[in-house]
Amino acid sequence: MVTGQNKWRQLKSAGKLARLQRSFAPSDQLPVVVAVLPLDTRSTTSPITATLASLMQSALPTPLVAVDADGVSQPLRRLLSSSGAGDLIGLAASHDASLSRARVTDFVDTAAAVPLATCWLDGPGAIPPESLRSAVWKLQRRFPSVIIDVPHGVPKSTIAVATGLASHIVLVGDPQDLGHSWLHKGKSILAEAARRKAVTVVAVGGSDESRAACDHDDVVPIPQRQTAGYRAGTVSIPTDTEELFAFTTLLQRVTGNAPAQSPSA
Repeated sequence: MVTGQNKWRQLKSAGKLARLQRSFAPSDQLPVVVAVLPLDTRSTTSPITATLASLMQSALPTPLVAVDADGVSQPLRRLLSSSGAGDLIGLAASHDASLSRARVTDFVDTAAAVPLATCWLDGPGAIPPESLRSAVWKLQRRFPSVIIDVPHGVPKSTIAVATGLASHIVLVGDPQDLGHSWLHKGKSILAEAARRKAVTVVAVGGSDESRAACDHDDVVPIPQRQTAGYRAGTVSIPTDTEELFAFTTLLQRVTGNAPAQSPSA
């Protein structure tokens, strides 16, 4: 039963989202591929990925799929209310899915809050890099926009593939991670992406002071309470003004580096 107060919160959230869509001009947006990675061992990526995926699904004009690159723990299954369906490894190996967009959906959990691609529930395991590459290519034929969750435990070779596929990279950390000048140096994929403003550092528990303290203007602070309740259940679009502003700021950054063209048919 929806109480008057809850109904008012839903209306407020819908109004904020409508304003975002008007100012954001989604009709001008091209498909995006976002990879979410941890900055260090203290960082948890999946809550940020799940919340951002929910917002992207509501705001972007192209269909979106979330990819769980951790085929062992599969953290996105719980956060996105997965039914248990989906088989990313099977998708990567499927010849039929290479030929038909419609067959791609057979390997995706479309009953989840956001369509979800991850390992078969009864056969979890590390996702090989070439399987991830092949699966994302096939997914984009049906779901042009993709967000890939790359938490701790994912093989380095698979991390490299996810990073290489991304039009924007989100690095999840905390206010102690603001000294990241190293990110903008060298010739790595991350450094090159950072120089073209295709990297965003999420400071969980940060504030406007965290943003101002960064020399590179690539930090988005996310309130700590946004991640506090994830152990209890699923995620959705934030209704709190501060949280919604933080995630819409993140959304605007990750969609600012869309690829030059969408995948071919």
